[in-house]
Amino acid sequence: MTDSTPISVVPAAIPVEATTTSVATTATSAGPTATPVAGTAIPATPTAVAPSSGVSGGWQVWPGQVTAFADAVHGVRAQLTAVFNQVDQLTAPDYQAQLGSSPVGQGLTEKFTDRLSGDGGLLNYLNTALTNLDAFVSQAEQTAANYRQADTDSADGLRAT
Repeated sequence: MTDSTPISVVPAAIPVEATTTSVATTATSAGPTATPVAGTAIPATPTAVAPSSGVSGGWQVWPGQVTAFADAVHGVRAQLTAVFNQVDQLTAPDYQAQLGSSPVGQGLTEKFTDRLSGDGGLLNYLNTALTNLDAFVSQAEQTAANYRQADTDSADGLRAT
């Protein structure tokens, strides 16, 4: 892809007014929390395609913007994978409550385990949220792939055979 030719795309269900100027990124750490780091700027927002261009209700997107978007999505995917791994570790022996063998200790251990991995427990909610985020990131990956395919198809149409 080159940065000299824009891609004209008509999005299926995204209004022309929607714009995004930057994507904040966070670094993952060994613990269950993330530390904010510098954001990744996406060059310029997509611009509405002029009616005289023959494309109605779409955006004009530069290949550099597609590359920045794809890179940002790749970073989000890596971070989401790290979060999935951290959530998986919550059921590891290191996170199991060890409150002794007395009846009170065993009762508290049961309560802790139920609140973590029971039907209404934290893991259930985390898995639901992560599944939704995974679907969102998958759609973003598909959007980036669609833009790249549109660019490739446009470039192929301009090449002399």
